[in-house]
Amino acid sequence: SEWVQNVRAAGGQAAIKRGRSHPVRLTELPAEARAPILKAWCQVATSGREHLPVSPQAPVADFETIAADYPVFRIDE
Repeated sequence: SEWVQNVRAAGGQAAIKRGRSHPVRLTELPAEARAPILKAWCQVATSGREHLPVSPQAPVADFETIAADYPVFRIDE
């Protein structure tokens, strides 16, 4: 995705807009840390379910097989 390339090119520097814009740093998580987050995300963000080839009810192990293909970032303020 373009936004992922932009964040990587900016060294993680980004801005979040909630009324006002404030700077944040996005830290990309390693693939081995992503599976439980991807599982939780697709359980909460129903629109995200269509983007992952794994059922939201699948075990975390199934998410581990796709985690390297789906970047996950931590927001540091």
